[in-house]
Amino acid sequence: MGKIALALGILLLATGGAQAQLTVTDKAILRTGKLKLEIHYPQTGRAEIDKRFAKQAQDFAADGDLNDTSEGANSGSMSYRIKRNDAQMFSVEVDTGSYYAGHAHPMPDINTYNFLMPEAAQAGLSDFVTGQRGLERVRDLAVADLNRQLQWNQTKLKARESWFQNFVWSPDALELTFPPYAVAGYAQGTLVVKIPLAKLADVIRPNPRIPAASFDCAAAKSRIEKAICSDAELARLDRRVADIYGDDYDSHRDVPPVLPNETAAQKLSREVAQRYHDRTVAWQRGWLARRDKACANASVDCLKASYLAHLKEPRP
Repeated sequence: MGKIALALGILLLATGGAQAQLTVTDKAILRTGKLKLEIHYPQTGRAEIDKRFAKQAQDFAADGDLNDTSEGANSGSMSYRIKRNDAQMFSVEVDTGSYYAGHAHPMPDINTYNFLMPEAAQAGLSDFVTGQRGLERVRDLAVADLNRQLQWNQTKLKARESWFQNFVWSPDALELTFPPYAVAGYAQGTLVVKIPLAKLADVIRPNPRIPAASFDCAAAKSRIEKAICSDAELARLDRRVADIYGDDYDSHRDVPPVLPNETAAQKLSREVAQRYHDRTVAWQRGWLARRDKACANASVDCLKASYLAHLKEPRP
C-alpha cells in the first residue's frame, strides 16, 4: 500500500511536461544616475504568484542601504530563471546583486520559489520529504556532494528546512542551490547539488499537499495541534517558526560552565551567554502561551494571524 502511494506521489510530480504552462511576462524597474538599478521580475497572470515577485522587486528597489549613495554610486540588479513550469509545479530562481561604493565586490543572493499547480500554493522542502528523517537524508547527500566539489571535508549543514530553501523538485532530481557565503566563500561562487530522486525514494512524501507541521501530525493530540495539521499553509508557518527558534536556540545554547577561580571577564561572558539563552527560550514560550490563549478555539485563521505576527516580532 505504502509503495503504491509513493509511486503515485512521484508520478504526480513527474508528469505534466508540456501541459498547462503559465505564460510568463517580463517586468522591469530601471534607474540611472547615482543609483543604477536593473530589476527584472516575472508576472504570470496568477495573483497568488505575481504579488510575491512584484513585492520582492519593489522592496529591493526601495532598500535603504542600496539607496544611500552618500559615499558614491551604488548599483543593484535582479534577474530570474524559470526552473520548472508545467502542470504540477512552477519554480523560479531569483538572483539579486547589490554593489555598494567602495566595496570589493557585489553582494549576491538567491531565493527560489516553488508553487504547487494548479492552486499556486507555495511549497517548502518538507512538503516533499518526510520530516526530520527526510531532511537528514538530504543533508547527508548534500554535504557529501559539496565536499566533493570543494575538495574538503568541512561542509556543515543543519537538517532544517530553512537551510534548503533554494531548491527545485524536478521530475527526476532534487536540485539545491547555495549562494556565495552559504557554505563557502565568495570565491567559490554559487554551488549546485543535484540529488537523484531514486536516492530519496524511501523518504518522499506520497502527497506534498498533505499538511506537514514541525511535529509529527500522526501524533497530534491537542485541538491546536490538530488544527495546524489540517491546513497546509498553517503547517508551513509552524515549520518556519520552529526553524527560526531552532537556529536561535543553537546560537545561544552553549553557556560556558562555572569555572574554578573564574575571572571577572569569564563570569561576564558566561552571564551574557546565559541571558541570551534565557531570552530565546522565554521568547518562544511566551509566544506559545499567547497563541494558545488567543486561539483557544483552535481557529485556523486565528492561528495563522498569531504565527504571522510572531514572525514579525524582533528576535531576542
